[in-house]
Formats: sequence, C-alpha cells, structure tokens
Amino acid sequence: INNQLVIDAWTSAFTGTTVTGTIDLTVGQKVPIKVDFAHKTGDAAVKLEWSSNSFSQEVVPTSQLYPIDPNAISNIQTFNFGIYPNPAKNQVSIESAQAGVDNIKIVDLQGRVVFSRNEHFIGTKTIDLNLAKGVYFVKLTGFAPFEIQKLIVE
Repeated sequence: INNQLVIDAWTSAFTGTTVTGTIDLTVGQKVPIKVDFAHKTGDAAVKLEWSSNSFSQEVVPTSQLYPIDPNAISNIQTFNFGIYPNPAKNQVSIESAQAGVDNIKIVDLQGRVVFSRNEHFIGTKTIDLNLAKGVYFVKLTGFAPFEIQKLIVE
C-alpha cells in the first residue's frame, strides 16, 4: 500500500486464515494498492478489508477504490502469444516465445474458469481440451503481463 510492503505472507495457509498488516494513511488521500495472491489447490479467496480507530473491520467499499491512471496503462508492456489451431477441437497449442508462462487459464463467456493448470514454459505447450463448443478466453500469467486471447472450440 502506497509503495510499502504491508503484508508478506507467502505461505500455505489453512481455510479461514486471516493475515493482517498496519499502515498509517491520511483521510481523503488516494494511494496505490497492489495485491498479489496465489493458491496451489482447491478453492481460494482473498478479500481486502480495513479498519481504523473510528470504525471496525470491514471490506473496503468499492466506492473507495479507484482505477489506475488510464495514461499509465499504455506504459505497461504486455506480451502477445499464439493459439493454434483456432478454432480448435480436442487440442490446442500455446506459443509464448517472448516471456515465461506460469499458469494457463481458460475462461468461458460467463467468467467461469473452465481450465486452469500451473505450467511453467517458454516456447510451445500443447494441452488437451475437454470443453463444450463455444467461445472462450485464454489468460496466461507469468513473469510479465500477457494479452488475453479469444479461443473458439468447435
């Protein structure tokens, strides 16, 4: 928060574990917030809460969250990747020659993750599909941000 590390808890936590940190902020002053979150298996969740001397702990209201400066977005370098064949049937190959990939996610049009696999690779990775016909989005995560690609399954 505000370019200060407030919580550093990269551990395997049990369900319901709460990790907290403290930082002094000024009322009305907007500050950047960055949340990095990962999980290995099963269901996972994260929520951003706050409290002060004048109110008890609660989820930070969306009215208090502000998007980053849209001009700053153009300064973020994203990496492209290839998907072939597209449209696909039973298999698809993902090619990322520029940056390392750590995770592959395929999301349906309702925003549901229908495929997720931790796969570290640079180059080409072929995966078997077991998806219904339709339109999906492929999201890669890794060392650098990736663009999102559309995938059609026939």
